[in-house]
Amino acid sequence: MSELRFPTVLSDVESLNNSWRDARLLTKHILTEKLSVSRSQFTSSSKIAADLGGDSLDLVEIAIALEKTTGIRVNERVPFNYVLEIVDYLHFIRTWEK
Repeated sequence: MSELRFPTVLSDVESLNNSWRDARLLTKHILTEKLSVSRSQFTSSSKIAADLGGDSLDLVEIAIALEKTTGIRVNERVPFNYVLEIVDYLHFIRTWEK
């Protein structure tokens, strides 16, 4: 049986936190660029259409920007209604690929 070492677990948690934080920052950057909104205008719980004025074309452009920036293919069947859904999607895919 292998021994679980605390520093390794702590390092893994920090890595996950950094990955989520990076996904959040990248999402905010892309949304401010594609939707012409300032970062102060939205939070993770903002609705892309209702709160930020995004439409279906904007969502396609956001998906393309995410793919170009991260190399992660955005599945068109995954509906992004909230900012947090994009962050979580990027974080999940990056974590899954490791």
